[in-house]
Amino acid sequence: MQGTTRATQRPFDCTHFQTEGRRMKKRSMVLAATMVLSTGVLAEDLGVGIWKRDAARTTIASVPYPEATMDMVKIEPVDNGVKFSWNTVDRQGKAIHGEFAAKYDGKDYPIKGNPDADTVSVRRIDDKTVDYLYKKGGKEVLSERAVVSRDGKTSTVTQRFKNAKGQDITVVTIWDKR
Repeated sequence: MQGTTRATQRPFDCTHFQTEGRRMKKRSMVLAATMVLSTGVLAEDLGVGIWKRDAARTTIASVPYPEATMDMVKIEPVDNGVKFSWNTVDRQGKAIHGEFAAKYDGKDYPIKGNPDADTVSVRRIDDKTVDYLYKKGGKEVLSERAVVSRDGKTSTVTQRFKNAKGQDITVVTIWDKR
């Protein structure tokens, strides 16, 4: 601005920067929303599928396995969570169907067909690990952690609970994806 004096210069106009700042903010918000939505839609839930228990690799600490054992479970995706269903037979030969649908938000959701628990809360720890907390009458009765292998073909489920005598029990089951 050669040949002008300070008095004749236009005052600094920040409109351009404000407008550009708003555009960048909008772009950032759109990008962030796209990343969040695509992560939810595109991220593979490695736990989803049909799983069969490998009885030979199941370990039980201290006492016999609970009265009813599941040999097959089906896990389906639902909105930010899972639908979990199973069929089992108890020691008296009675067939039992159980199921629940729960979001990964740690809130309690009802369970159908489980005489030992009436609610479950589910939390996703990472893309391979999910924690389940089972309750009966609002009291914790069993905690469970499911960890899927890197290749997605095997899941190790560790359950912790107290038996009728108040002893701490740990059951580790290995499940193979079908």
